[in-house]
Amino acid sequence: MMNIIPWRMRAAISEHFPLAYHLTSNLFRKREGEEYWDKNLAEWWEHDVRRWPTKAKIISERCDPAGALIDIACGNGSILRDLRGLGFQNLSGLEISKYAVNRLREEGFTMFHGILPRIPAPNQSFDTVIASQVLEHIIRRNTFASEISRIMNPGGQAFIFVPNDCLGPIDEPEHVIKYNRKTFELFLKRHFDDVSVDIIKGANFAMSILFGHARKSAKRTALVSLRSQVLAGLKWTVLGRLSSQVVTWTITIYVIRLLSPEDYGLMALATIFSALFALVAEIGLGPTLVQSKDLAPQRLQQIFGLILLSNGAVCLMMALLVAPAAALFFGDARLELVIQVIALQFIPAAFAVVPGALLEREMKFRGRAVTDLVSTVGGAFITLFLAYRGMGYSLWRGVISQSLSGPSA
Repeated sequence: MMNIIPWRMRAAISEHFPLAYHLTSNLFRKREGEEYWDKNLAEWWEHDVRRWPTKAKIISERCDPAGALIDIACGNGSILRDLRGLGFQNLSGLEISKYAVNRLREEGFTMFHGILPRIPAPNQSFDTVIASQVLEHIIRRNTFASEISRIMNPGGQAFIFVPNDCLGPIDEPEHVIKYNRKTFELFLKRHFDDVSVDIIKGANFAMSILFGHARKSAKRTALVSLRSQVLAGLKWTVLGRLSSQVVTWTITIYVIRLLSPEDYGLMALATIFSALFALVAEIGLGPTLVQSKDLAPQRLQQIFGLILLSNGAVCLMMALLVAPAAALFFGDARLELVIQVIALQFIPAAFAVVPGALLEREMKFRGRAVTDLVSTVGGAFITLFLAYRGMGYSLWRGVISQSLSGPSA
C-alpha cells in the first residue's frame, strides 16, 4: 500500500511516524509466527551471521558469572554459548520458536517459550536481562520494558541492543521504530535507573549498534510493586462492586414487583434513615485502622469495642427515637416498625468493620471483594427464597432484603 506514495513522502512518514508506517505497510501482510521462525532458525542455526561475540564480551565484563541471566528472543543461543564459554553457568533464554527452545534445552540451557511483549518468567528472578536486536520489532515497547523490569532483581542489569539510527520501517518492514542515541536513552530512562548508551560495532556486522545499559534500583522495585498492587486492587474492587450491583439490582427488581407502591414508599423512607446513620456509625474508625501505624492486639480490641458501642448506639437511636418520630411526621404507624427492624442491621455490621479494614490495610482487595460479594449474593438469594415461598407480607420481604444487604453509606 505504501508503494503508491512517493519515496520522499514515505521516508518522511517512516522517520516521523514510524508506527503508522509499519502498520500501514504490513496491513495485508501475514506476520511471521512460530512456523516462520522454526524454519528460519533451522536454516541459519550454524551460520556466523547469528553470532554476537562483541556483545557477549561486553556483558561478561560487567556481570557476575554466578548470577542468573536470561537472553530475550535468544535466537540460536549464540550469546548464551559465548557466555558459557566465558564461565557463566546460570543461563536462560526465551524464544517464540519451539525448534530453538528444544535445541537449546538439549544443550543444557533453561528455556522459556513465549510471545513478546509478555515474558513468561517469575517476578524478580534474574540478575541480568539481555534484549539483543529485539526492541525495534515490538509495538508495545513500554509493556516490554516493564516486563524486563518486572523479572529483574533489585540492582539487576539490563543490556539492550538496537540498530543505531538505521533500519527504520521503510528499510525493514518488520521494524516498528528507529532509534538514535538520544531517543533510545530517553526511552530507557522512563523504565530504568543509571542508564547509559554507547555506540558499538559487532565483529560480524558493518553497521553500528546502540548499546543501552541500565539498572533497576530498590526504590523502583518498590514503586513497581506498589503500582501492581494498586492496579490489582482496583480491578478486584471494580469487579466486586459491579457483580454485587448486578445481583442486587436483579433481585431488587423482582422483589419490587411484589411490593405495592405504598409499601415501596415506606421502604424508601426507611432506607433514607439507614443510609444517613451509616455515615456516622463507624465514627471514622475503619479508615483510621487502615492508616494506623500501631496495630497491637489491645488497640484492635479497643477499636472494635468503640465500633460496637457506636453501632449499638445508632441502632438504639433509630429504634427508640427516629422510628416513632418518623412515623408521627409521615402519618403512617407502620413506618415505626419498619425502621426498627432495619436498624438491627447495624449490630452485625459492626463485626465486619475491623476484618474489612485489615484486608484493605494489607491491600488484599481480592479477599475484600469476594467477602462483600458473597455477603451480598447470600442476602439477595435468601430474600429471593422468602419471596418465592411467599413467606410474610410483601412489605416485610422488602424489609428483609434491606436488612440483609447491610447499611450503606
